[in-house]
Amino acid sequence: MPARSVSVLVLILVLATVAGCGTTPPPAPTDSVLAPAPKDAPSTPVQSGPSAEARLASYRAAVDAAAARSMAAARTPEERSLVEADLAFSALAREAGAPEAFARQMLPDGKTFPAGEPPAVGPDAVRAALEGAGTQWWWAPEEVRVSGDLGVTWGVAAIGVTTPDGKADAVQTRYVSVWRRDPDGRWKLWLDIGNRGPGLGAP
Repeated sequence: MPARSVSVLVLILVLATVAGCGTTPPPAPTDSVLAPAPKDAPSTPVQSGPSAEARLASYRAAVDAAAARSMAAARTPEERSLVEADLAFSALAREAGAPEAFARQMLPDGKTFPAGEPPAVGPDAVRAALEGAGTQWWWAPEEVRVSGDLGVTWGVAAIGVTTPDGKADAVQTRYVSVWRRDPDGRWKLWLDIGNRGPGLGAP
């Protein structure tokens, strides 16, 4: 196996260990949990303290800071192109909705990893797995690495969700995405996993 492939595989395994569980498809809502959202927002109880609007604003600020850091830290044109691809993916999720954005961005053999379930394989399965998830999405990579036609991003996401009783809430997640260039040289999503929690620089 070429050395660059080995290095990317090692990086993927390390980042996957940090990220934990896979993207969780939305189960039927209950009275005590939120419907989960992509980039993986697992079911989480309604939070007390700051309002949902204030939390979402704080989480979005963390996303904006991550975007600025990753753009500044990109060491090569290839890394910069991957940062731009991930940010464009995030913008598409806000424009078209997360299920459709994932379906458009996913390679034919792309996968997400619903917690406790078999992987969702391919654009149609991934779209179905994410239906009914968060309604507002922002994310940005914290770091990127590229080796040949493979790339890895990990970052933070801010997701607006609706509770089972119709109230707005917000969650913050971390994610790892593995990208692969398609035959036309465009970055496309191959694997995506994540879990709930803050990114770098969190208090």
